[in-house]
Amino acid sequence: MTERATASQEEYQMFIRCYQGRSDVVAQRQADGSFKIVPESFTYKRFLEQLEGRNVYCLYNLNADGAVGFILFDADLFPRPSPGGRWDELIPKLRAKKEQVISLTQALGKLGITEEQILVEFPTVGFHVVLAFEKPLPVRKVKAFARLARERAGLTYELPFYPHEVCGYGDRVLL
Repeated sequence: MTERATASQEEYQMFIRCYQGRSDVVAQRQADGSFKIVPESFTYKRFLEQLEGRNVYCLYNLNADGAVGFILFDADLFPRPSPGGRWDELIPKLRAKKEQVISLTQALGKLGITEEQILVEFPTVGFHVVLAFEKPLPVRKVKAFARLARERAGLTYELPFYPHEVCGYGDRVLL
């Protein structure tokens, strides 16, 4: 028997506070792997579908006021290793990404961001460094801060971040 993922409303609210996306649309993965914009926000029902593996959703991060609720620095391995790939090749690459994350968190600390304000995730093959805001901030100011942090960490070209887009729905951020 397979155990199903479950989450409380409180856990859902905590997730939504961290990943503040648009309240009018999300993107849902289609059978062919593409994503389609669907109306409504990332509801509790969609949250459970995502956790249980029944659906895959993405948030659009730019609200109607031109503000975003989080920065996500994306320290993933590209190209992705093939399934069943060799660990002896993967581990050194992951260590290098970990060093980038350490450099970034140190730079953020020098910019006044405390450890408690930084979320580091290991979602697939690589890392995400997330800064969530209490309320959405203007996207252009957020981008300028993210570029400064990345520059201070010495990672100008190696570490993409979101927000990237500054118009429309913003970036499609895979959950």
